[in-house]
Amino acid sequence: DVGVSPDFVWIETITGIYAIDPLTGRVVIDKKINFDFELISWGSSVKGRAGKDFDISKYSINGDWIMDWKVIKNKNGQKINISLYMIDTTGNIWFGTKEGYLLRGWEYSSRLDVLKIGLAFDHITSIYKDKLDNWWFGDSYFKRTGVLTNEANKMEPFVIQWNENENYWKYYFPQESISIQHSDINDILRIGNYVYFATMYGLLYLDIFHNDWYLIDHTMGLNDPAIWKIVNYNNNLLLGTASGINELSVLDHQVINTNEKYKILDKTN
Repeated sequence: DVGVSPDFVWIETITGIYAIDPLTGRVVIDKKINFDFELISWGSSVKGRAGKDFDISKYSINGDWIMDWKVIKNKNGQKINISLYMIDTTGNIWFGTKEGYLLRGWEYSSRLDVLKIGLAFDHITSIYKDKLDNWWFGDSYFKRTGVLTNEANKMEPFVIQWNENENYWKYYFPQESISIQHSDINDILRIGNYVYFATMYGLLYLDIFHNDWYLIDHTMGLNDPAIWKIVNYNNNLLLGTASGINELSVLDHQVINTNEKYKILDKTN
């Protein structure tokens, strides 16, 4: 653990507690040091002194969350492990977690709010910036590994939106709609109120205004389930697949018959 006092920085290890001179950074070797350890302000790690009596089970969070000693569990199987704990000068309680969530509460309340800051996944294979300064992030496990997963991980966000001007983050989860069948994002494009995502199982698109998800798959006329590239062409979408190009109307989201128009680019012809 790490602590501070008016004169020293204190380091606690399994072998003992050591005083560090903050000016030189050296251990103070003085057996005559007689210090009141109650004046040391220790760090906020739950693995240190601050966490010896720590118990988050006395708090509550809205939703399907179960509070354990130092772990928060969701009924869908997701776990949040508490790593840091502190109270600021205004009485706000803060909990850091290993999963990147930030929990915020108040000293005299048992209610906690779950905050998420920044990117929620380590790998990013698709980045797109729209005209409203929104950045969209996605990841394709297949692009990185060549392995096709069967379904989306519903406990983790698969698309992240960040507004550069307002520094606002929004997270989209597969469990939001049955149309979201796969979490691999190969490409992203926005036209008006719709954001289009190329996936391994078709063209997924989001109606931002109504927050509704829709899927266009091979049963609706696509040459191939996997979409690799999306291009805006004369107010329509060109969808690149392994079996050629499909054209999609952005007005009614119907696949346009393009067998003759693009057959030179279609490997089947």
